[in-house]
Amino acid sequence: MKTSLLLIVLFIFSVGCLFGKIRNGYEAQLQRTKQSLQKLTSQLAAERNLSFLQRQTIKTEIKNLINIISCYELTLELIDQLRIVSPDVYNEIDNIKDRRGRLTDVFIKLIPKEQARIQLEGASFFAQSPLDEDANRSEHGGYSVSVNIWIVHNALQLLYHELGHIKYVVPNLASYSKFYKKHYPNRAISVNPIGHHSRDQSGKLAYAFEKKFFEDKKNYLRMGAIRLETALSIMQKIRRNNRNLETGVHPELSYMMGSSK
Repeated sequence: MKTSLLLIVLFIFSVGCLFGKIRNGYEAQLQRTKQSLQKLTSQLAAERNLSFLQRQTIKTEIKNLINIISCYELTLELIDQLRIVSPDVYNEIDNIKDRRGRLTDVFIKLIPKEQARIQLEGASFFAQSPLDEDANRSEHGGYSVSVNIWIVHNALQLLYHELGHIKYVVPNLASYSKFYKKHYPNRAISVNPIGHHSRDQSGKLAYAFEKKFFEDKKNYLRMGAIRLETALSIMQKIRRNNRNLETGVHPELSYMMGSSK
């Protein structure tokens, strides 16, 4: 059964206007993560009187910070794969607007399974304001939606699926919210059908986006392009490249982070 499904969280919020773009969901915390990593690696190298427990605690935190950096880099790679394989889909979502014509940011995160808020390989999160029923909001702020994708071999396919949901829900938030409340009243009990009721247009568009993924990927490879690496393969390489940071030996972090493409 399809596990890449749609969840909508409805809550009260006040909104502000943003310029809509596909965004890396880790970007906002990246600078803080870099600073914390520099501080902890310096502390580990400089303070010789730390107890074994203190050193282990710092090393664990360093690994957690490196994991955030690695997930940030992996997310960049997946977004870039989307742009290269399906530039029309990328541009369409990069400029998506709500019913009132306001641009909406789409925040994407590749996450380890154990960090998932819900046990679904892919999920899109929306929110609606009672003051403005057409405006979207996520944990990233006003005029935004968020997508979480597990780090699995078919992560790019899952991303297309979720973008299909987003393509429908963002400009139809008010009407879809009513549909959602009516047809998914027991979502706390069973999440499996959510987003894929027989009359759910977002679910139909999600499958249409998956179909386009396979078509575009086939055309991409037919033109002699390099075969796409899976998210798992890319993550293994990223982690190997970032492994030296655990010892406190790190080059300029701005280089290690990579840059938006």
